[in-house]
Amino acid sequence: VSCLNGEGKSVDWFIVYKLPKGKDYLYLDKSTQSWQNAQVDVDSNSSPVYQTVNQLYDGNATEAGDVAFVLYNDEPPNSPHYDSICGHTKGVVMLDGTGGFWLVHSTPHFPPSVPGPFAWPHTALRYGQSFLCVSYGFDQFGDIALQLRYNEPDHYSCQVGAQLKDKLPDLQALCAKTKLQVESATRVVELTSSAGKTFRSFAKTHRFDDGASDLYVHLVAPNLKSSLYLESWVHGVGVFDSNCSGEFCVCRVSSISLPSVAPFSSEEDHSKWCVSQTGGSPGGAWACVGDINRNRGEEYRGGGTVCTDDPAIWAAFAKATTSVEPCPAGPRDKNNNRGS
Repeated sequence: VSCLNGEGKSVDWFIVYKLPKGKDYLYLDKSTQSWQNAQVDVDSNSSPVYQTVNQLYDGNATEAGDVAFVLYNDEPPNSPHYDSICGHTKGVVMLDGTGGFWLVHSTPHFPPSVPGPFAWPHTALRYGQSFLCVSYGFDQFGDIALQLRYNEPDHYSCQVGAQLKDKLPDLQALCAKTKLQVESATRVVELTSSAGKTFRSFAKTHRFDDGASDLYVHLVAPNLKSSLYLESWVHGVGVFDSNCSGEFCVCRVSSISLPSVAPFSSEEDHSKWCVSQTGGSPGGAWACVGDINRNRGEEYRGGGTVCTDDPAIWAAFAKATTSVEPCPAGPRDKNNNRGS
């Protein structure tokens, strides 16, 4: 079990950027080193998203005693309800006794619950969406499961095979919806992919509200020692302005330009990513793909992002950032918003 490219071949990681107004997408992995325009739709059986997620719908695999999986989404498929209590978090984890993948994404109502079949939701055509898939060895999934418990996801398909239950207590607890009892409201952990690439996972619970509760401003940017350009949902209530109140700025992306694609506004985008404003010292060439936005309602919800220091990934997102919202002037509240 691993991330798969469009040919069904195992890859260490990939990023997919589904474009607004349809099913077109761009693809990036170690072999491409830059965005590649896909020749098929994102729901085609030749897309990496299909190839990877469809492993869940192989009945022989998911019924095996050495397979575990969790599908989570704050807007689950086939549900008219939006859960504003659980974490604002979306993704898929699948593994066997040797390893598996963690797919972090932004797409509501996706993917279908096990046993499937694979389908792309009609609600996910209008806006852009982001996907980060990383393959990990088995030893990394204890940390991944604990990150998910911090994120407090709404999971709708969750199973730990009998042979893995004693080895994955946090994944077992996640499936049982056992609440995490910890003092800290955040957790940052280094993860190592199957091929040895380092990723840094940031997770927060709903309790991350101590007067400084913006994941990106108060946790990610200081930890990475980098100012950030951030793309996230701008249609919610209480969307935060760009923030330059601390040592590191977090500036909202307002327009995106990708290869062979007409530029589009962040108002057309539901993806969630950020990139360091400079690609070198002191912070590094960081790029992150996650599942939580910057707005007042999501201060009180779990969620996170996964980052890596990689010049090629950084360049792909940095070049996509064509304009940003400047930081506001005048008196500000804790999240750098101007007073009413």
